[in-house]
Amino acid sequence: MDAYELERRALEGQSRNWASEAAKATQEYAKLLGHQNQKQKIKRINQISEENMSLKQVLYDSHKKVPSLIFSNLKVVLPFLTFGRLSQLA
Repeated sequence: MDAYELERRALEGQSRNWASEAAKATQEYAKLLGHQNQKQKIKRINQISEENMSLKQVLYDSHKKVPSLIFSNLKVVLPFLTFGRLSQLA
């Protein structure tokens, strides 16, 4: 049990170290982003906005398709479910 406890503590220590390294990397990345060219920032923001709108449209289209897909799947599956129930009743 002691070996397990030692290993657990060592892994927890590694986990804390990795978390602090990730936080430092995040802060450095934020600093680097803060020093970019303003025109590049605007272009990137516009690109992200366009991508976001495109993904929203895909999601909207997918949500519109869901009811018809459910209905078409029910039309295919329902005869098998009904047949299975009728054969159980007989």
